[in-house]
Amino acid sequence: MRKEIRRYEENKKNDSKFFFEITEQHTYEPMFLEIGRPRLKSELILFFLIVRGVWGSISDHAASERIKDSISIRNVLAHYSYDIPGINTIRENLNAVTNETRKLILKCQK
Repeated sequence: MRKEIRRYEENKKNDSKFFFEITEQHTYEPMFLEIGRPRLKSELILFFLIVRGVWGSISDHAASERIKDSISIRNVLAHYSYDIPGINTIRENLNAVTNETRKLILKCQK
């Protein structure tokens, strides 16, 4: 399916008419996922969840400036061999945490 979509996108750029051809395949080839965008480690996501809980926000201007200027945050990230990620990256990783996971974290803190 990914190959078909890639072909469709390439043909779309060339302005040629292209429709998906549905073909039945009897042989199956193993499909491997390609490497995508690197994610933050789960420990860092928990750390930024706590920071967001303390500051009330992670993506407003004041919080983003505090993150960029904080020596403590730099030290925590350096321990995991990370530079300070962009605020949107942090926010996207935090928003990817499901409510069930957040409830489990709160339950474990009690």
